[in-house]
Amino acid sequence: MVSCPLLLDLASYYPDTEDLLQNKDAREYWLQCFEDATEKVGLLALLAIAVRVVYVLEVMVVIYSVVEAVTARKAEFLSSYFQVPSSECSSELGSPNSEIYGN
Repeated sequence: MVSCPLLLDLASYYPDTEDLLQNKDAREYWLQCFEDATEKVGLLALLAIAVRVVYVLEVMVVIYSVVEAVTARKAEFLSSYFQVPSSECSSELGSPNSEIYGN
């Protein structure tokens, strides 16, 4: 079994076996590396959230345009089917103009 299968050249890999409890300089180096990585990961997470928010907003714009199109088609349908002028048709989705059904 290969100990590190993802390494390109296992023969040239020399792992750091420093005892970080004993070597203060090595400990500080690695703690700084982890701190820097934590900040970068946090920024990447914020970026991922921002991308999702933009996607959701784009979807909402598409939905809004579909709702507008459906509302316009509803008004066209009501004005042609019931001979009601489109200006008297309800501009909101839901039940048609209350005068038609008496609501």
